[in-house]
Amino acid sequence: MRHIILLLTYVPGENVEKIGYNEKIIFSLGFFLSQLHYKLQPFNDSKVLQRPNFIWSLMSVPNIENLLDIIPDEENRMLVIQHIQNFKKMVILKIDSLEKGVIHGDINYGNILVQKLNTSEGNDYKISGIIDFTDMHISCYFFDVALAACYLGLAHVEYSMDAIALFLLGYQKRPFTDYEFQFLKVCICARLCQSIVLGLQSLISNPNNYYVKNSTSQLYGWDFLKNLSKMSDEEFNANLHQKMNNFRCKYSTAEL
Repeated sequence: MRHIILLLTYVPGENVEKIGYNEKIIFSLGFFLSQLHYKLQPFNDSKVLQRPNFIWSLMSVPNIENLLDIIPDEENRMLVIQHIQNFKKMVILKIDSLEKGVIHGDINYGNILVQKLNTSEGNDYKISGIIDFTDMHISCYFFDVALAACYLGLAHVEYSMDAIALFLLGYQKRPFTDYEFQFLKVCICARLCQSIVLGLQSLISNPNNYYVKNSTSQLYGWDFLKNLSKMSDEEFNANLHQKMNNFRCKYSTAEL
């Protein structure tokens, strides 16, 4: 029997949710995640981190088909079915073509800490750390990117495409190929479905679960999913590339 022991140290900072929409922090998060993926590479052969049945793995998205009865609205239920089918057809069948390694598995604003900098600008912050590695497992690096993009979109509904573009621009492990980009919207939508449905399941078991009830996926998940569903994959990718090009001159990893 194999076990993982977590050795924890104190990470200074405050939760990033408190500072609202901050372009530099979002860009920095992409860079931070790329560095995390690089530093976790020595563990890529770990058998302990092979978690094929992990419920929150993106590879487990098809399993939520067994829970669809808990979605009360028929239109919403059909929307989730559509995105599950898209994920199975477009991603799972091509999973061997995507680079794999150790991923964090839960990059959301609740797990990101920032520190205020002593500068003349009152809203200047830097990322001080990423916490909560309980969802860590070996999977596609691109899945971690898509999960983070999903939660950024939920955190900044009004600027979702801007936030995702900034984050992708900051991720400098290596440039994304057009081949990988074709999976981004599908993976974001799959994670939205997974988060919404598993959250609903938790609320059935515990209706007073404040954390789940007030999570961004329960508050804004359906609206974000429906907005993404209105765009074709080509429109989504073109919009994202345009925004990334607009931000490219403004931000550089050399400043981090």
